[in-house]
Amino acid sequence: MSGLLTGLLTAGLLFGAEAQQELRQRGRGMTRSELARLNPQSESTSVLLESAKALLKNEQLEDALPFLEEILVRLEGDNEKKARQTLAFTLYQLAYCQMQLGEYVSGARNFVRFADAFPDDPQQESARVMAAQCLTMVQQWPAVEEQAMLVLRNLRLAEALKIPVTQLLAEARYQQEKWAEAVKPLSALYRMAKTDTVRSGAAVMLVTCYVRLNDFQNLFRFLPRCDRASRHDVGLNLALLEAGDSHYNNHEFQKALLLYRLVLTKAELTAHYEQQLRDIKTAMKPFVADGKQTLTEYKERQLKQQQLFDRLKAQYDVIVNFQDYDMDVLLRMAQCYNDLGRNWPAHAIYQRIFDENPGSELADQARYSAFTVMIDEREWAIATAEGYAYIEQMPNGEFRDDVTLNLMQVHMTRQQFELAYEMGRKALELSPNHKYIDQITYLMGYIRFKSLDYQEALRHFTKVLGMWPESRYYESAEYWRAMTLLFLGNLKRRSRPLRGI
Repeated sequence: MSGLLTGLLTAGLLFGAEAQQELRQRGRGMTRSELARLNPQSESTSVLLESAKALLKNEQLEDALPFLEEILVRLEGDNEKKARQTLAFTLYQLAYCQMQLGEYVSGARNFVRFADAFPDDPQQESARVMAAQCLTMVQQWPAVEEQAMLVLRNLRLAEALKIPVTQLLAEARYQQEKWAEAVKPLSALYRMAKTDTVRSGAAVMLVTCYVRLNDFQNLFRFLPRCDRASRHDVGLNLALLEAGDSHYNNHEFQKALLLYRLVLTKAELTAHYEQQLRDIKTAMKPFVADGKQTLTEYKERQLKQQQLFDRLKAQYDVIVNFQDYDMDVLLRMAQCYNDLGRNWPAHAIYQRIFDENPGSELADQARYSAFTVMIDEREWAIATAEGYAYIEQMPNGEFRDDVTLNLMQVHMTRQQFELAYEMGRKALELSPNHKYIDQITYLMGYIRFKSLDYQEALRHFTKVLGMWPESRYYESAEYWRAMTLLFLGNLKRRSRPLRGI
């Protein structure tokens, strides 16, 4: 989640005003040959300092490291005012270079070292923020939280630092799953954020916190207050979906249903993103030399707009490529209704899914589920109609074997034995390798026995005994085969003594 909320602060935060002025006085860095002639261990401190500034100005950060490190060694323990100022500058720049070069642990350590050693320095708080950002990159969340808290002790904290340090504190607590403690900084971040990116990220995490805390009261208070960009953020809606799944898997079906019902539809999400993308494209106009902005400023603004466009386009593509998004959400809602024993709402949703999307993979499951919920409701006539509709419309459907077996049993429950027998015959015709072939064969034998067709019953029971000795219906088939032989008056053909069912 670190990429969602945190990023490196701009260069303007890294240097104090005095340091920036000094660095701007140097117009270039140093060539390879110039560097080769310099030995950090033997040069004077003033040469080291000027060389380091030149390298920093030219962003030759790796080359600057040995110069900065040597200055630190020489000035460590020197309490003279000028030496302390140079030490502060050097330590801060060393930490900055290490951070920029990806040496996050070393960078964090030196930023903290700077902040501890120079508590009155104007850059002390920004150093702790930078330390926290380095620690974020290596996911040392307790340390991130510690540094952020130290910065937030200052009630007169500069506005430029309030948002980034609140981001860091919120994310650190979130990553540590301190859901209750994360709520306050996340709420503050959502209010303070000046960009949709930060605000939407805060909203996603805040929703997750409320869900993990089972705090549905605050969740339902927060969502209506979400601005349009946050409420229509793909991440927030997927967070609601995942939270619903979590509650469903814990058999908290009512809570899961509430969360699923909060998820916006695909049409709502795509319309929002399409409008945003159009607005950004409209704002990206050709450069006009009218004195209102320089070419450099124009390019920077265009770059930011393009980056925003690319980010929104990536989110838009996620939702567009989620082919069965709406049906997936509806199916989850229907399953919740079903598990809550509310079969009629479940049936209505299942019907909607397969009526509106007959060719979808989820339509197969929805059609089958519409059949089973009516069985659960003991609405035999409707269940029968749903079952036959499934077979007619989806003869090769994934649940064909389950439907045909259940239809047999529904007919038998309604004393419609001939219809049940015909369904069994059709089941084996549609699926010669039916996954319930032993059960269907046994039931067909039982139906023929009930119809006094003992020869046909004997054939089915004998088939079960001969072909599926491991079947759970083996003993029942054995019993009814014996009863069939008894009724046929041919007791000698019984292969084993009678057993109970």
